[in-house]
Amino acid sequence: MRLERITIAVTDSSAMQEFYSKVFHIKFEVQTVMQHPLYSGSLYGLPILLCPAELAGISAQENRHQLEFAVDDLDEIVTVAQMFGGSLMDEVVEEEGLRSAGIQDPDGNSIVFKQYVTG
Repeated sequence: MRLERITIAVTDSSAMQEFYSKVFHIKFEVQTVMQHPLYSGSLYGLPILLCPAELAGISAQENRHQLEFAVDDLDEIVTVAQMFGGSLMDEVVEEEGLRSAGIQDPDGNSIVFKQYVTG
């Protein structure tokens, strides 16, 4: 068994495409299906598709997924995420050996970024 693609149902396609392309450096290709734009790209080697929730038949009003990433520079990724429509969910948490932050993407899905620190 292998995971072949992640599909995210989106409410605001253009805002989500900009956020994910800027924060995760995804180069999306756009195609139109039934007058709806679908954005496909690769998230660190895994195919990802941003699909309008209306087209997917999804009406979720809350978090539809949560992604979690280890990063080298937490402050930089939080800044970039906020520049492109993300919002910080709470203060940055600092524990022994770890700094982490929760970000909501433009559709309100949560993403956790972790920076492992030494010394």
